[in-house]
Amino acid sequence: MVTLDCPTYCREIETNCTGLNAQYPTMAQCTATCAKFTTPGTLTDTSGNTLGCRIYHAGEPARLTPIIHCIHAGPAGAQTNAAGQCGDACTDFCALNLATCTGPLAQYADMATCLTACNGTGAGTGFNKTSPYVIDGTKTPAVTPAGDSLACRLYHTTNAALDVAAATTHCPHTAAVPAAGSPCTGAATP
Repeated sequence: MVTLDCPTYCREIETNCTGLNAQYPTMAQCTATCAKFTTPGTLTDTSGNTLGCRIYHAGEPARLTPIIHCIHAGPAGAQTNAAGQCGDACTDFCALNLATCTGPLAQYADMATCLTACNGTGAGTGFNKTSPYVIDGTKTPAVTPAGDSLACRLYHTTNAALDVAAATTHCPHTAAVPAAGSPCTGAATP
């Protein structure tokens, strides 16, 4: 039965989005990230940054055309370099990051600050969005985004959602300018 909740979302996305279409390396990461989605929406949503939109795209559409719909169902709601069905990747990243990296672990003062960092304000500014958000679930362990990119920051935000210890480790990787040695520095790789 499809209901508007995290168990449904994670069951659908884990069943229909596998291999190179995977959006989370583990069910625990999916469940923890889902708990941070701020807008439930409805089960009839086919667009917008809502859990309902993600459940829709993770279901029958992802089963039939995973290469298109799994990315809509994922944490970004869209590919990092284009508008998507379930929101805009920068807006979705910022909402998830602000809900996950809080208090002393906060990397951005507010949504406007995060969006400015992600989108930039001039040519050549903002996060690298050409590196796609790909979790290669065909490998064990899964290969995840790395380097100075929105994809890497988004991946580490989903890791940070797991618990306080994970947030302590992963939130700093999501900063506008991560510290030297962070997985989100250097050349971006999918």
